[in-house]
Amino acid sequence: MTKTLRTAALAALLVGGMSGAALAECPAMPKAPAMPADGTKATGKEMEAAVKEIETYQDAFAKFNECAIKEFNGTMETFNKTIADYQAKNKKK
Repeated sequence: MTKTLRTAALAALLVGGMSGAALAECPAMPKAPAMPADGTKATGKEMEAAVKEIETYQDAFAKFNECAIKEFNGTMETFNKTIADYQAKNKKK
């Protein structure tokens, strides 16, 4: 398999694999919270709320990221096995 073909196959797997089916068991990627536009004009209450929101976002994103990495690694293991099987099949000919 040429490097270009392998790269294209990998890209297709990653795009297809990360688009819902592969992440079906992962939580949805959290939306980044809105932050005060200008910290110099933010009130104490706005900054307290921002801290709470960023902590919640950080925790949710860490869970999403951990799952996404596991999904990615699983996809890569499958891809590498498929490539190895394909190459072994073609060496026998």
